[in-house]
Amino acid sequence: MNLKVKKKGILLLVLLLVLLVGGGIYTAYRLHPENFVGKNDIITRGEFAADLAKELELDTGNAAKDPPTFSDIGGHWAEKYIEALVDVGIIDPADYPDGFKPDEPIARAEIIKMMVRAKGQDEEAKKTQGHSGYDDQNDIKDDDKGYVIVGKEDGIIGDTDDNKIHPNDPVTKGEADDMIDKTKPEPASPSQTPGKPAS
Repeated sequence: MNLKVKKKGILLLVLLLVLLVGGGIYTAYRLHPENFVGKNDIITRGEFAADLAKELELDTGNAAKDPPTFSDIGGHWAEKYIEALVDVGIIDPADYPDGFKPDEPIARAEIIKMMVRAKGQDEEAKKTQGHSGYDDQNDIKDDDKGYVIVGKEDGIIGDTDDNKIHPNDPVTKGEADDMIDKTKPEPASPSQTPGKPAS
């Protein structure tokens, strides 16, 4: 009898631990789902906005607005990141007339536009015309073509196996991280550091 009581007690304790740990993971996921996106998982607009704002070390403390820039981001976990990117001109509300839709997958062309803007080349991209060099040029929206051209010239997008950019396809977290990495300035070599003449 005593053994049965001990077994039930241990079982209840294990069950309680599972509920607490599982509930904690679930709560953490609900508050910070971007931390749980695998490299091969499709990334959403909200998740990408969070990654990019953090990478750029944007001030998100006072970014939230009342009312929000987009009607569908109020109270969303990524709201402050989205607003911070709007504040610095990386997200243009005109690109999202029907709402930002933060839980929907972000398309490759959207990321390219944001990365080009993050590098301060928005005006250049708006004025750039011509062919992107990709075989699916006709799939690129007219307003996005200059960004794709600048993004390719600047190394944000690299060569593809099929010479297509697939501008409207969803992007994985790994692909998004790769594009973010390509926008980081390269560290200066010792001979190029300020105050030190090149040899």
